[in-house]
Amino acid sequence: LRAVSEWSKRHAVASETAFTFQTQSLFDASALGVPHFLYTDHTYLANRRYSMPKPSMPVPQAWRDMELQLYQNAATTFVSSGFARTSVIDDYGIAPDRVVTVHSGSNVQLPEIVDFSSRNGNVILFVGVDWERKGGPELLHAFAKVRSVHPSAELWICGCDPGITLEGVRVFGRVSREEISRYFSEADVFCLPSRMDPSASVLAEAAGNGLPVVATAVGGNLERVIDGVTGYLCAPNLLHERLNLLLSDAALRQSMGNAGRRLVFDQFTWPQVAVRITENIRGKIV
Repeated sequence: LRAVSEWSKRHAVASETAFTFQTQSLFDASALGVPHFLYTDHTYLANRRYSMPKPSMPVPQAWRDMELQLYQNAATTFVSSGFARTSVIDDYGIAPDRVVTVHSGSNVQLPEIVDFSSRNGNVILFVGVDWERKGGPELLHAFAKVRSVHPSAELWICGCDPGITLEGVRVFGRVSREEISRYFSEADVFCLPSRMDPSASVLAEAAGNGLPVVATAVGGNLERVIDGVTGYLCAPNLLHERLNLLLSDAALRQSMGNAGRRLVFDQFTWPQVAVRITENIRGKIV
């Protein structure tokens, strides 16, 4: 914390610097007399806002004080979800007009055209590094029920290796961006029943590839999945019902996939995020 602060004070001189900008709220890179902006997807106190919160990582009081001061001093705090915005406003007492939701984008190249005819209606895709936090165990339980209705269904797991050996489950572990794009193009439904998730970019990546998304109604998921339109938001005990419905109906999968693509290209691309941030900064420093 001291190193970042000292570096900013040395290099961001008020007479020569229009503004400073940082991503995430893990440090304070502001400088005296220089307008400061930050972009973050979460706050420390937002962890208390989940229905199934896990114990917050213990941090020194000095870090807690730094985070609060950072929000208080920022000209604008940009956030990637309404969930994070509510936390900055309500948990830290920041005025609403100084906290702006700009969303987030896809970190993989999205296809210009999706060929729905190449999909066979059997593959459920999960992408996540943190198996438990992303709801992997809940998905596995739901998949067992799905297989009783769709015996040929498969669950593809990318991003981690939870050590599972079950019929119908394929584990790919960590994969490259190019590889994950191929899995998106070959899957039929995307499922991420996270226990906690401030703003999962993978939801936009899946929807941008034309996949209907089944997720839990936590954190930033509520903005990235429109229930009944681009997919379903549901409790973990209802996952199998939503997945069965989608695997049984190719027209529904295509309709939701197209709606998801429209949502992503309308709101969740990095160029759009950049424009929203740029316009706000220009309004504050001009």
